Amino acid sequence: MASKSKKLGFAADIFEQDIEGIIRKIRLGEIQPSAEQPRTRFDETITALAESIKTEGLLQPIVVTKEGTHYKIIAGERRYRAAKLLGLEEIECRILRKNAKDTYRLAVIENLQRENLDPIDESRAFRRLKTEYGHTDAELAQIVGKSRNYVSEILSVAEIPSSWIDRAKNAGIESKNLFIQFAQAVKSGSAEQFITAFSSGNLTTVASAKQFNRANKPDVQPKRPAATGAPAEVSCSSEQSGRTAKFTITVQAGQALPSGKVKALESALVEIIKRQLK
Repeated sequence: MASKSKKLGFAADIFEQDIEGIIRKIRLGEIQPSAEQPRTRFDETITALAESIKTEGLLQPIVVTKEGTHYKIIAGERRYRAAKLLGLEEIECRILRKNAKDTYRLAVIENLQRENLDPIDESRAFRRLKTEYGHTDAELAQIVGKSRNYVSEILSVAEIPSSWIDRAKNAGIESKNLFIQFAQAVKSGSAEQFITAFSSGNLTTVASAKQFNRANKPDVQPKRPAATGAPAEVSCSSEQSGRTAKFTITVQAGQALPSGKVKALESALVEIIKRQLK
């Protein structure tokens, strides 16, 4: 716990060092939420926050940057929403001059400090910092005050297909650590079994999830020389009846296919068909 607090404190220090700027009240009508906000869900705690602001006042200004004729929120959208709920006309803001990269980085750090960022939102925010803004895993770890292993694990969650994310959430999986383990199950082709085990109550802790993944880890096949013969043969036939189409795909490989590989191919094909039907 002390180590975790220390790391979050480091992230807070980075945030504080980067938010120098003037403070003044701005009308809510001149403020707009950012489309790049890492958090996508704002739950019922907004009501509780509104009551707190009503009783105690706003304890910390929201952080904004000027963009054209309006101000865009960098950090503090929950406070902004609570102020709107209370019917306030203006709110105290700290105005910064930051580029898009710094703006998004600060928004991610601010949300991480609160420790309740949805694991999917967090993983996608990390991936964006890495792919669009060029940060390495080591740099991300330093920016947010986390370990490199944590960054690697949370990035794996961003690789889960949206269909599996919906399945997991509908089953009741919410824990960040369970999502990290679920990402491994998706990668190994045992996502369906993972959800079934969770729904039946046989998999409710991180320890049981790790045990599940160890038991369902694909067999490691010894490396073989590259095949010199013909490539794998793939054939497909289909039957259609009204709104239903049935596809039969046959793969004749040059060697035995691991069950995990077959499951991964099955999931990939389902995603491809869904995208084509959109």
